[in-house]
Amino acid sequence: QGCYHFYIDKRFFLDDRNEALWRMIASSVGALLFVFLGLAIVFRRMILRPLLHLKSAMLASKPSKPALAEIFYQDEIGAVARTYNKLAAASRIYFARLEKSQNNLRASESKFKDMAEISGDWFYEMDDQLRFTYISDRFFELTQLPRDDIIGKSRVEISGERPYYRDWQRHLADLRAHQPFKNYEYGIVTQSGE
Repeated sequence: QGCYHFYIDKRFFLDDRNEALWRMIASSVGALLFVFLGLAIVFRRMILRPLLHLKSAMLASKPSKPALAEIFYQDEIGAVARTYNKLAAASRIYFARLEKSQNNLRASESKFKDMAEISGDWFYEMDDQLRFTYISDRFFELTQLPRDDIIGKSRVEISGERPYYRDWQRHLADLRAHQPFKNYEYGIVTQSGE
């Protein structure tokens, strides 16, 4: 009750009319498979191949030496590849200019340090906390102070004066504001006690 039973009569498969139907279904499935295979080949050739070449160009690229992508067709994927190639060309130009400016900067820095070493004056560099990061050798020749006592310290730390004096406060304000200054003098006690 409420249960249905289905069965397939063996005679259904043996009938000549049904055999023709099965042949028609088989040929239709074969045709569909052939169409699907053809679409898969076209998809691979038209879409996957350009995308895979673009991907391999991107993976092979280095910032200073980008690889260009091959453009297969004048379609959307080709437009993406052309845009990537423009970026790669711009990257190559940028890194060439960057390398040239870094070489110029190194040469300029070397000339500056050479000038500082032969000059009678001494030169220094400070970080954003106003601590010495570099002082030319002339300073150490004059004061006989060890580098470790100066490098990494501020002017206030190496001077023997009190930093709350008005002229110190003005000078420190100029340094923090990156303002130029001239003829500011303060004392440093040398190794000999002078």
